[in-house]
Amino acid sequence: MEAYYSNEHIYVGDDEISSRRDDVHPERQRSNFKKVSNTTSTQNSEGTSITKMDGKLRIVFSVMVVIFIVTLAVFGVLAYWISRLNIQDIEQNDQQSTNLKLIEELKNETRVTEAKLINMLNEFKDTVQRSTALCYVGLSTGMISTSQISASTVHDSCPLSQAPLNAVKAWCASTNTENEWIQVDYLAPMKISGIITRGRGDFKGWVTSYRVSYGNATSEMENYMELENVTIFSANSDQNTIVDNELSSPINARYVRIHPVTFYYHISMRIEMRHC
Repeated sequence: MEAYYSNEHIYVGDDEISSRRDDVHPERQRSNFKKVSNTTSTQNSEGTSITKMDGKLRIVFSVMVVIFIVTLAVFGVLAYWISRLNIQDIEQNDQQSTNLKLIEELKNETRVTEAKLINMLNEFKDTVQRSTALCYVGLSTGMISTSQISASTVHDSCPLSQAPLNAVKAWCASTNTENEWIQVDYLAPMKISGIITRGRGDFKGWVTSYRVSYGNATSEMENYMELENVTIFSANSDQNTIVDNELSSPINARYVRIHPVTFYYHISMRIEMRHC
């Protein structure tokens, strides 16, 4: 038998079997509805889950961005301070270099100034010596001959030729007694305003104090006095230092005699006299 159906009914031959709409079982409809509902619910649940996941991802992403920004800020601050420290170190090094340069410049200037001062002092010393030499009576310049020099005694190693101030050795007495003396004969009265002495140049020996006598004849010698007392002049304390004693009252005499009073080791003297 031939069966067929229309949109609303099902036919077997000429007989209508059932309505297509009625043939659908209610339970099947509910089941279908449930499936549809479940599908929709599942889709909604999945959508909600996706939405929740998107929100969490956004939060995580935001936190990571914040952490990244904070990290960049921290590194930026550290880089800034490191650069500042480096700049300060460079500035300190530059300052130290500048200070060292200034110190070196000051040292160089000091050396130059010191050298100039030494040259000036040497020139002044030479000038003074030349000026003083002009005042010398003549033992150091050779104007007074050795024959014009005499002494109480003369040691063999220290002849009278070594008596001038610029000699290598000195005049030395044979004995160390209070009666020793050395004398200059100017052949005529000479104004004397100062006595200059040194010790022995080649050996440790010098006169530490002396007195002076003078006159126009060796038999008429008188002591040099100040304030009615015989003047004792302080003399040398080493071999080569020049000691210049001023006569507050210049004398005028042919003969001038120096009498050692105290001495170191042995009576030894180099002498000169000046008239200005």
